[in-house]
Amino acid sequence: MDYKLEELLQKEKAELDKMKVALEICQSEDRLAFEKRRYRTENLRFFGIAVLTSVISLGSAYFIESFKQGHAAIADVKKEFSDLHKSYLLEKEEAKKSELACALAHFDPAISSDVIRYKLICEASSNVQAQANMIANVDTTSVQVKSAVQKLDNYEKRLLDLNREKLAASPTEYIHLNKQIADVKSNIDKVVNEVPEIRSAAASSQSIEKNIQQIQSADESIQQTKDIGSGTGTKSNVTWFKEGYFLEFGNYRVLLQYLDKKLGIQVSVCKPDDKGACGSTLYTKQWIKFDAPFQFSDAGKSYRINLEAIDHAGNNPFTLAAYITFESLDAK
Repeated sequence: MDYKLEELLQKEKAELDKMKVALEICQSEDRLAFEKRRYRTENLRFFGIAVLTSVISLGSAYFIESFKQGHAAIADVKKEFSDLHKSYLLEKEEAKKSELACALAHFDPAISSDVIRYKLICEASSNVQAQANMIANVDTTSVQVKSAVQKLDNYEKRLLDLNREKLAASPTEYIHLNKQIADVKSNIDKVVNEVPEIRSAAASSQSIEKNIQQIQSADESIQQTKDIGSGTGTKSNVTWFKEGYFLEFGNYRVLLQYLDKKLGIQVSVCKPDDKGACGSTLYTKQWIKFDAPFQFSDAGKSYRINLEAIDHAGNNPFTLAAYITFESLDAK
C-alpha cells in the first residue's frame, strides 16, 4: 500500500515502526524469492550443460566406434577381393575363371580398377554361353537345314585343301588359288543367308568370337602382359582355328591335329621352309589343355601355346574351333 507524505507525518511513531518492520519483511521475501529463482535457473543451466556434454561425449564415442567398425569392414572387403583376385590369376580352367570373374564383378570399383574388367569378362562369358545354347537349340532336322550344313562342311574342307596348296604354290598359282578361295567363301555366304536357321546360328558364332576376344583382352589387362610385337616377354592376341587348319606366329606354324571339348587339343609345331612347306617338324601330337599349356624351346628361346577357349567360330557354326594365344617367354 502506498502512502502520501502528509499521511505519514500524521501517524504515530509506534505505527511507523510497525510499517517499517512490515516493509523490511516484504523486501526480505522478495530477495528470497529472487534467490530461489536464480538457484533454479543455475541448476537448470548446469543440468543442461551436463546433458549436452554427455550427448556430445556419447556421440563422439559412437562416431569413433562406427569409424573403427567401418574401417575394419573395408579392410575385410579388400582382403576378400584380394583373395579372389589371386585365385583368378592362378586359375586356368575356363569355367572356373568365369565364376571368379563374376564374383569379383560385384565389388565396388573404388576397391580396384580391375572390377570393371571383371564385369566385362563376366558379361562376355554369359553372352558366350547364351549364344552357344542358341546354336545347340537350332532345329537341324529339316531337309533344308541338313543340306545346308552338309554344304558348309564340304566348302570348309575345300577351303582347307586350297590353303594347303597355297603353301607350295608359284606366284601365278597363288593368285589362281586366292580366286578359288574367294569363290568358295562367296558360296558359304550364300548358303548362310538362304537358310534362316543357319543365318541365326552364324550370327551367334560371330558373337561368340567377338566376346571371347573381349574376354582375352580384359584378362590380359588384369594379368598385365603385353601384346606380341615388343620382342620380349610377349603374348599374341587370341585367334582360332579348326581341325586340319594351322596358324602362324613368326617363324612357327601351329597345326591343329585334334580337338575335344573336354580333353583339349593336339597340335604339331613346325618351321616352314622357303617354299612354305614344313621342312622341319619340331613337335607333333602335343596335348594342350586349359590348365596345361604347351611350352617348347628352339634356338635358345622359349615359347608357350595357351588354350584360351574351345567354342564355335567361323562360317560353319556347327563345328568347334580352338582359341589359342602364342607367347614368347624371353626375359624382359
